[in-house]
Amino acid sequence: MVIEAYTPGYHGRLDIQNAQWTKSGSTYRATNLPNLPREVTAIWYPDHGVLKYASTVSQKDDVWRRAMAQTLYRPVGRSSDAIIKFNISLGRLAFFGDGQARFYDFVSNSEVFQQDNSTNGGVQPSFLTYDQAFDHADDNNTAYCGLQGYLANIGSEDEQNQHRKVVMTGDTAQWQSGWIGARIDPRARYTFKWETGAASERQRFWHGDGVNGMPYDVSRNYRVSQGYRAFYEFDHALNTVNRLQNLVQPTVSGVRFRYTNWAAGDGIRTCDPTRGSVPSSGLCEPRSSNIGDAAAIYGHMNRDGTWFSVPNRQYTCDSNNVHSICGYYIELQTPANAEPLNFGLQVTRDMARFREFCETSDNITY
Repeated sequence: MVIEAYTPGYHGRLDIQNAQWTKSGSTYRATNLPNLPREVTAIWYPDHGVLKYASTVSQKDDVWRRAMAQTLYRPVGRSSDAIIKFNISLGRLAFFGDGQARFYDFVSNSEVFQQDNSTNGGVQPSFLTYDQAFDHADDNNTAYCGLQGYLANIGSEDEQNQHRKVVMTGDTAQWQSGWIGARIDPRARYTFKWETGAASERQRFWHGDGVNGMPYDVSRNYRVSQGYRAFYEFDHALNTVNRLQNLVQPTVSGVRFRYTNWAAGDGIRTCDPTRGSVPSSGLCEPRSSNIGDAAAIYGHMNRDGTWFSVPNRQYTCDSNNVHSICGYYIELQTPANAEPLNFGLQVTRDMARFREFCETSDNITY
């Protein structure tokens, strides 16, 4: 279960009735949960608003129904007046950007190579190309109950934040370096285009290199002129040592850009033209715009989930290299023209309706 658009300090927390929590690093864990089998445990991620149940053995549906029935939201401060959405899902965290549940995950090289060993004479390759990742994601639809899989298409900041939530509450609790579904359009050099997702999402979104590049306008579907856009460095992650994000903003009203998350400066050298001399190379993405080049999310070298352009070559998973490919980000949803597969549910609650039950006589909210 996830608190949608969660903000630490503003929102409250998810809890389990009569559960005893133990702090473990940046999370809280609960075992021996009331009215549940001993194999069922829970983890609360206070930085991300996520509560996960897990079991070491298979459980009947009734067990998970009881778990949901015992799950509580404990508001704090003004969040007791807020309208809050709760996302409930099975197996993976659900994203409801368009009203229908989508799911994201990271698939490691080892998972791809293990599956491919049977057709490769048992010899494991040392690198994963974009084309291999593209094909594997498309063939991976049986891995999650028949949902359609493809390289992730990240069309909004909410989707980027969902990827962050997925990796930070996963087994490694950090960004991984891997392919996403964007590549240079072979019919338009220097132009990045989404190759995956629904037909309406397979759009060009960027043209050119670094701060000389230009985003595409959402409504008119063409790249804007340089005078219509301005760059600002924006570090959206606390305690990030190295990598900043290039935030591209329109300078005129009525223009809205397609989302990008290209990497920018490192806190010493800047990619922001308003703050000083822009490096000629090395920091301001995208840096590579030739046919065959693609885009990846990088987590190594403190790159914090920003996007990098990746030249069309072969790269191993090595965090000491500038370019390191350790897998790919997959997006899963119900196939087109198919009945929706309901692995997720979004519930909206107006917390003001419950305020009198959440406060003591001295007006302290719990």
